Amino acid sequence: MLPNLPQYLISLLKLLLGSVSNLKSKNESHIVLADIMPPEPPINVVQSIKMKIDVNRHQEIIIKAISGIMILLLKHYKINHIYQFEYICQQLMFANCIPLIIKFLSQEMTEFVQSKNNIPVLDFPACVIGEQPELTSDTIELLSETQPYSWRNMFSSINLLRILNKLTKWKNCRIIMLVIFKSSQPLKRALRVRHSMFQLFVLKLLKIQAKFLGRQWRKSNMKTMSDIYSKVRHRL
Repeated sequence: MLPNLPQYLISLLKLLLGSVSNLKSKNESHIVLADIMPPEPPINVVQSIKMKIDVNRHQEIIIKAISGIMILLLKHYKINHIYQFEYICQQLMFANCIPLIIKFLSQEMTEFVQSKNNIPVLDFPACVIGEQPELTSDTIELLSETQPYSWRNMFSSINLLRILNKLTKWKNCRIIMLVIFKSSQPLKRALRVRHSMFQLFVLKLLKIQAKFLGRQWRKSNMKTMSDIYSKVRHRL
């Protein structure tokens, strides 16, 4: 697998690029979603809403699957042999994984994790149990508002943050890349997401680059520095 691993990683990152809403171009999104589009256009409003939700849901599933595969590969190779782990990290660096994840985090993360692109009555096992209500545009919106956030998007976001942490941990040259790409601004905005594990990995990324951002940045972001010292484990 190792000789072909760079090709697999590039393919995964291309799929991720084509699935993220704020990064994709029209051609890339068309290629990714070509297999799920119905052969005939929707004939009414309900079918149009269902198709839009289904397309967005497939994008979320693709992002979730790719982020899960990548974090599992990193964890497996780190346990198997440290040189294999360093090799896969280097290949991800060559494939521009760091700027891709930073651009992913540049979107409004609060809206991303709260987006509700599924219809609960059509999910399993609700779709085969009991009597199904009649779906209209109003009932679809009402059913979608019952969830506080999307667990699928939260899972994907945490995975991508963990990948970024694994790529940059103890690597000053890669940490400086985070500073060059101005990752501190989207990371600070991402702290608006009220989820303990999500915030922990965001604070870890801010902690490792704090010394490169300068004293003035630390003085003007004392609340963030306080959160880092109160929530992130110290290295003794």
